[in-house]
Amino acid sequence: MALVEQALVTAAIAADDPVGGIVRVDRYSTRPDPPAVRYGATLECRDGWKLFLSCYGTARPGHTRPEQPYQPLSHI
Repeated sequence: MALVEQALVTAAIAADDPVGGIVRVDRYSTRPDPPAVRYGATLECRDGWKLFLSCYGTARPGHTRPEQPYQPLSHI
């Protein structure tokens, strides 16, 4: 999951405008005490906007689907 988290952050940064709108990235999995959404990130932008990325239900290597489907509202 941490690899998926890193891939999401990398894709978001690569899509950023050339001036550099993203000024800070906080990856949840690297925190000493991760929040309830253990994998994801908050991207803070120069204009004050924040983008929240969350990772749910990735498949294990060699599988095409997650073992358990994503349950809407399960993180609330």
